Amino acid sequence: MALVNIKVNGQPVQVEEGKTVLEALKEAGIDVPVLCYHPELPSIGACRMCMVETRPGVLQASCTLPVSEGLELQTDSETVTKARKFVLNLIFSERNHYCMYCEMSNNCELQDLGYKLQLDHFDIPTYTTRFPVDATHNYILLDHNRCILCRRCVRACSEIAGHNVLGISQRGIESLLTADLNLPFGESSCVSCGLCVQVCPTGALTDKNTAYLGTRRESEMIKSICANCSVGCGIEAYKRANNLVQILGDWDSPVNNGILCALGRYTPVAEHRERILQPMVKKNGKLETATWEEALEKVREILNTGEVTGYISGDLPLEVLSGFKDLMKGNAGLLENTSNPIDNSGKLEDILVADKILVIGVDLDKNFGVVGSYVKKRVFNGGELILVDDNSNSFGKYARAFYQTKDLDKAIGSALMGNNPVVIYSKTEEGITDSLIRISGKAKFIWLTPSSNYLGAKKIGLNGSFVARKNAYIVGPCIEKLPEGLDRVIVQTSYYTPAINSADVVLPVSTWLEEEGKYINIEGREQKLVKVLNPPKEVKGNREIIDILLAR
Repeated sequence: MALVNIKVNGQPVQVEEGKTVLEALKEAGIDVPVLCYHPELPSIGACRMCMVETRPGVLQASCTLPVSEGLELQTDSETVTKARKFVLNLIFSERNHYCMYCEMSNNCELQDLGYKLQLDHFDIPTYTTRFPVDATHNYILLDHNRCILCRRCVRACSEIAGHNVLGISQRGIESLLTADLNLPFGESSCVSCGLCVQVCPTGALTDKNTAYLGTRRESEMIKSICANCSVGCGIEAYKRANNLVQILGDWDSPVNNGILCALGRYTPVAEHRERILQPMVKKNGKLETATWEEALEKVREILNTGEVTGYISGDLPLEVLSGFKDLMKGNAGLLENTSNPIDNSGKLEDILVADKILVIGVDLDKNFGVVGSYVKKRVFNGGELILVDDNSNSFGKYARAFYQTKDLDKAIGSALMGNNPVVIYSKTEEGITDSLIRISGKAKFIWLTPSSNYLGAKKIGLNGSFVARKNAYIVGPCIEKLPEGLDRVIVQTSYYTPAINSADVVLPVSTWLEEEGKYINIEGREQKLVKVLNPPKEVKGNREIIDILLAR
């Protein structure tokens, strides 16, 4: 790309043609204050904090100004400094930014600029109008008193996440952030992806469950992946004193590009299920607390009968799955076992260029929110959605056509009228896969697998070819049901459910945030789960337990 020559504060700088002045200044290491600007969003030049002086007395927003040959600008002249300070005074005067009681204090971009520009008093009266606070949302608090109307949240909701829930109502000083044309936030069509909170530069949008647990700056950030579903989104997990503070989407992730769903962003920090914290062994027909030595000896005794079948969840790391298969000498299968003869080579990015999108038997907002975001973005940009479901589906309002499963072939025929169709499905009943096999090579398929590491489990041969015996060893994060007709059962799990009362031995294990290992997502992409938290004192890792038993 061609280079253009500009001068910044009297110094010559070469910049790639087509870039904005703000991008050029950032590359040159020159700090420019911003509020409405976000690197993942198109620039709108609304807040005017990034102004630079292009000619004496002439100020322009650097985030929207393209570089041009011979451009000369000043970034810290007296005119620029006075203008930025005046703009900041105006922004503070519009709402009630009382930092002492704000959850975002010490983690707020507006507060940072106040310190940077040495704004030690307000030239314009503030705290003059009370604005409402909307606490109706399950996860998000909306405080209009802290909003600076930068519209980052509005743009992120529509242009990145594709949900188009947020907007601005009223005019001027009365302007307010709204959801679905003035519905209470908690009653709107918001799917709790939380991207609005992630991009908010102030305390206008905050996470309820993590408020006042500590700021991001006070916390340790660990990049990992979400293991709650098979999409495998990249996350940034913030922890403090071994407590989970917040989860953000990783902008650098090639899978989700910063987008998350409620399952990945909010479920881990709002976890309410009861953890199992000590081993248990059945005595006189009732589970009782035991030592690890006692529990593992009981497991060894059952395994040594040779009459044990292994069942394991595909939600666990590849290393755990492989070790369990070795422990069971190959006689192990998946709890979520199913078969799928279709070649699923589609990628999430294929959705963004598809002209026809066929979604079969899954409500993406409820189960695979990030995939739902990709579909919505394409629909709002000209793609056509064809939906197949026997139940009500939140995506019905976006669909051009809605079929029942008995009319699947008609739906497929409609999808094949496109030049670049994508088929998204989760169920693998014989009738569905038979119909999809017939169009092999004519569409790209994305299978939403039943567990987060299902493809990894299949890769190492956990494919259901095992012999059912009278005893069972069952491993999974949360065991809701035990197989019937068993003599003795070993359960290795993280959370208490009524089903484990029927077990003979219960081994408490770490959750996915306390594990590490490899996962293969729905695109066939191998990723690394990085340990975020340390497990409770008496809780061991899945692989640790398996290694102990292998050694015995």
